[in-house]
Amino acid sequence: MVLERLRRALFRLLTYRERSERLESAVAIVLLAFAVLVVSGFIYVIVTAPPALYGTRPVFPSVTGQTIVEFVLVAFAYSLSFLGLYLIHLTARGRFATRSGVAVWAGISLFVVGLLTVISMLVQKFGG
Repeated sequence: MVLERLRRALFRLLTYRERSERLESAVAIVLLAFAVLVVSGFIYVIVTAPPALYGTRPVFPSVTGQTIVEFVLVAFAYSLSFLGLYLIHLTARGRFATRSGVAVWAGISLFVVGLLTVISMLVQKFGG
């Protein structure tokens, strides 16, 4: 019963014409930021309070642990990747009509840099 009322109230709030697009964008940004933090290991960092660095290395050399610097780097890399995908999305919607080629390549570049950062950290983590 309570969940049904909450769903109806949220639906009314999101379908209000003037605010709905802004509110949907804000909710999407908040959910995306929360997802990036969770996937990057925020809960692990809060619960276990790991060291900032592992000796002089920013990446813990095993999948059983994580450093704070590693969490920050992974969150930054995921954010770069999502920003690149969002830039490509804006270009596809026609937001950058006159400079669409530059915007697409900038989005692809941001996505690839974020992806390569995550891959290089995984290689360091698995001891490669």
